[in-house]
Amino acid sequence: MDLVFKENACMSPFSFASISPTILLYFIFFISDYESLRIGGLVFAIALFLLGIFLVASKYTIRLYVYIIFGGIISFN
Repeated sequence: MDLVFKENACMSPFSFASISPTILLYFIFFISDYESLRIGGLVFAIALFLLGIFLVASKYTIRLYVYIIFGGIISFN
């Protein structure tokens, strides 16, 4: 799914002629790379999801081990 820009009155083929080359390069290299941003966001979301599952699983696993070792002497509130 790509971004689609609709051409209006202020966007013509000659409108980029008035933009400085530095701003144009900034736009091309840092703003318009949406695919890498989407992939990076997906990887970050998966990492946080797995970290959350590990945190919840380890919490219950530790409680189970303590219950087995101490025989229910220690209670968790």
